[in-house]
Amino acid sequence: MSCTPEPAIEKPNIVWFVSEDNSPYLGTYGDTLARTPNLDALANEGITFTNAFSNAPVCAPSRSTIITGMYPPHLGSQHMRSAVNIADSIRFFPQYLKDADYFTTLRKKRDYNIPAQEGTWDLDDWWNISEAFEGRTPNQPFFMMYNTWMTHEGKIHGRDTGPSYFKVTFQELDSLKVDSMLNAVKTVNRSTVSLPEYLPDLPEARDDLAYYYELMEMLDMEFSYVIQQLEANGELDNTIIIYSSDHGGVLGRSKRFTFESGLHIPMIIKYPKKWAHLAPSAAGTTSDKLVSLIDIGPTVLGMAGLEKPAHMMGYNISEKSHNPDMTFGFRGRMDETYDMVRTLRNKKYRYIRNFHPHRPAGQRINYLWNAANINAWEKAFKAKELDSIAALFFLPKPTEEFYDITKDAANVHNLVEDPELQNQLHTFRVAMDSMLLDIRDTGFIPEGQLWAAHQTQQLTYREYVDKLDFKFIYTAAKKATADPSPSFLATLLESTDPTIRYWGTTGILIQLSRGAKAAIGPAISQTLTTLLDDPSGDVAVNTAEILIILNQSETAKKRLSELVLDDNPFVSLRACNAIAALPFTLEELGVAEALETLLKKEEKGGYDYAIRKAKHLMYPELHFQ
Repeated sequence: MSCTPEPAIEKPNIVWFVSEDNSPYLGTYGDTLARTPNLDALANEGITFTNAFSNAPVCAPSRSTIITGMYPPHLGSQHMRSAVNIADSIRFFPQYLKDADYFTTLRKKRDYNIPAQEGTWDLDDWWNISEAFEGRTPNQPFFMMYNTWMTHEGKIHGRDTGPSYFKVTFQELDSLKVDSMLNAVKTVNRSTVSLPEYLPDLPEARDDLAYYYELMEMLDMEFSYVIQQLEANGELDNTIIIYSSDHGGVLGRSKRFTFESGLHIPMIIKYPKKWAHLAPSAAGTTSDKLVSLIDIGPTVLGMAGLEKPAHMMGYNISEKSHNPDMTFGFRGRMDETYDMVRTLRNKKYRYIRNFHPHRPAGQRINYLWNAANINAWEKAFKAKELDSIAALFFLPKPTEEFYDITKDAANVHNLVEDPELQNQLHTFRVAMDSMLLDIRDTGFIPEGQLWAAHQTQQLTYREYVDKLDFKFIYTAAKKATADPSPSFLATLLESTDPTIRYWGTTGILIQLSRGAKAAIGPAISQTLTTLLDDPSGDVAVNTAEILIILNQSETAKKRLSELVLDDNPFVSLRACNAIAALPFTLEELGVAEALETLLKKEEKGGYDYAIRKAKHLMYPELHFQ
């Protein structure tokens, strides 16, 4: 008796075209300046998601979310370019496709904030799409992640970088054709752009935004080229196409910030007729379902007929029954600058909780400051030329922010005190508590402490935090960053837990930023002098900053200078952040020599960002990457 092998189950190809740093600057989203006919055509044949969000407003933490299907604050990978270790049991989502006989192919970029896992991709180092399928067997289904840098914020730092990148992207085409394509890009009239309400109307902002629209048109051409190649290869009719950006952007207070401008993204999915039964709605429709990039992994696996692994925290957005109430977003350390923000968004409101409200949103980040618009904005602030809304960016933040998106897409009118919205605000507060406790957010442990535990105990950040009383830590942090009594802060300072002491000192810094020096009584002052030599460098840095603000303590200045050169690179970075925040010159603080010594360190072992911060402190007139 002969056995005939069963034919392989046919599966769809899946292509995810990922752009960088762009909000929904597309015609299909109602943007009248956008020239994106090819992406608009995708929307006409697909499903346009109007409530799609990144979970992080910057690339590496966002891509950490995507590749694992887990929230980085749970894993410890929320800080920019932190490259933390995670449990061996957590596999990157393309691996599950590969195990199901998919050919997995990636255009270059990883940037996962987590060490790469060998074997995730069959092919992961190609540039031209003609190289994307080398080694694929005939008729093997494939998953392609096509990354493009066409709209990366770096393109607005100089007007030659966009055309140069465009030419390299289309290097397989005849150069005359490429020049013709570039010449067809429309020059956007600077007077026609609409600046967001939080930005001052400055020529530099208009010029950067107008040029960005031109980059979006170049991006649209690149997308068209990818589609043409799929069609020429006979693959298009069997391919589900996903388009999204990795987060919002690109002017100041967009990328890196947890407002609509940083988190709201375009997302379009087109299902070919052959696979239309997998779609949650008909072609050419829009969906207001709340979706975010944590859902990409489960969604792609679902398209391939695979169940999501138990560790994934997102959902398959193609499931008609799934309709979440809120999406979650976060902001941690952005390059060399510390901050901590968590946010929730439903279809009407955005709630933001600032755990470092003593720091302004507009802290200096070297790479961001390479853009003309942010430099002009800061210059206008220093010259006192801004209105009250535009000036907010450079001032300490409120602990809570609450915005009605339907009336205030720019997120500039904080409704926390609105008596008619207290019930809605309460719902968000409860939901935020539940979310952060559920994921056991590692951001509540200072990065220096996490790094030290990994070095001495070989624990992942997640494993270390699981050994702590997280609910107690979260409760302390929540109270310390609101409006605590001096006695409560004094209790935190006397804790045996360094994390609790950290939040006690953070609470005092917040009070000082609000002019409440009188709240720092003798008992607290006495305790603070002992904390200058705290075993936790993060606590010691905060303490030094406090004592310098209170009385310009020479002992505290000396200690801060020592902490700049701490053996823990993230304590060193925190010390540099404190120096940047203090209203004194380097000479007054006596830290110049320590910063010069730091600049001589090798940019490895975690010191790269501390050195980057030190460069700006020493040479503020220069721009650094």
